[in-house]
Amino acid sequence: MASIPKTRKLPGVAAAWRSRWSAVSAREQRLVFIATAVVGLAVLWLALLRPALHTLGTAPGEIAQLQTTLREAQAQAQDLATLAAAPAVAAKAGDLRRALSDWVHEHDPQAQAQITVLPGSVTLDVKSMKPQTVLELAQAARRDWGATLAQAQLVRGGDGLMAGHVQLSQQQSAGGS
Repeated sequence: MASIPKTRKLPGVAAAWRSRWSAVSAREQRLVFIATAVVGLAVLWLALLRPALHTLGTAPGEIAQLQTTLREAQAQAQDLATLAAAPAVAAKAGDLRRALSDWVHEHDPQAQAQITVLPGSVTLDVKSMKPQTVLELAQAARRDWGATLAQAQLVRGGDGLMAGHVQLSQQQSAGGS
């Protein structure tokens, strides 16, 4: 390819601007420099400094909130680990699926969970449930239904509600019913 014709016009345009600039008075040249500096500083402020200062101002509050959330999650994880290690109460006779469903709706009316009862285990597919309700459920399962927390894979959504999978293992009662 040959050279692009527009590159030949560039020196001519630059020369025209230089001659026009030299024709402008010194006072007008200073005003143009000052206006350019003001625009440059405004762009620098809007593009770099203002967002950085905003981040510096809001970061401590966000960090404190995240640390509080982390402490709550760690405390709940510790409570669940302690609960999982404790011995379970013997299972009571009755419809465990119905008891779990009633318990969940009594303690968290907005909770959405599908309960599946199989011999020896109960699975809750949680669509949305308050974190405190999940903890209380694990405690009630051990205390009231003789079940232990076998597995919990939960994530906290943007709305603060938990979603995921909880599996409880039932212990067989010694007397048999």
